[in-house]
Amino acid sequence: MVRERGAARLWTAGPCTRRRVTQQVRKEPIGPIVAFTPWNFPVSQVVRKVAAALAAGCSVLLKGPEETPLSCAELARAMIDAGLPPGTLCPLYGNPAEISERLIKDPVICKVSFTGWTAVGKHLAALAGSVMKPVTMELGGHAPAVVFADADSPRAVEQLVWTKYLNAGRHVTDHQPRRFMKVRHHGGHAGRPHLTVDPDSITPRAVSPP
Repeated sequence: MVRERGAARLWTAGPCTRRRVTQQVRKEPIGPIVAFTPWNFPVSQVVRKVAAALAAGCSVLLKGPEETPLSCAELARAMIDAGLPPGTLCPLYGNPAEISERLIKDPVICKVSFTGWTAVGKHLAALAGSVMKPVTMELGGHAPAVVFADADSPRAVEQLVWTKYLNAGRHVTDHQPRRFMKVRHHGGHAGRPHLTVDPDSITPRAVSPP
């Protein structure tokens, strides 16, 4: 059963282990958040973070990327021109280290959202952890690709090249093969195959990174 009560909702769960007792979960906006967005997708990343926060009833301090500041600023301008209430979305720019140190520990900020490098994410998570503040992170890296012996090799190469150079090669889930390995497929157990790598097939840096 769902009962509306203002901006919040009450979900009534099933019967508790104790008689004549019900359980309820009340979901409410967490409060102001600070969102750090990257430069490689300067519009879509802002939309994903800001739209979700606003839909949940939270205001947003938007730390835009210094490398692509206008995309972030113009998107915020368009949303404000469309009728977004004043103070709901506040873009800001500056030294990332100083901003993160100041805002993440600020008691007004209730949550942190970050998309970027893993090393930076670890640092921001440590800052948030020092004040017991929740974080949502999307951390970048190089995604591996495994091509099996029975695969369509020309098509696999075509797909890997396409994903590698998607968005001019600036994509957090791109494939950047630095070695080729031959994978052997053995019969496993419980429906799970057993895979091993032939060490003689490893070719370090068979494809040099750009």
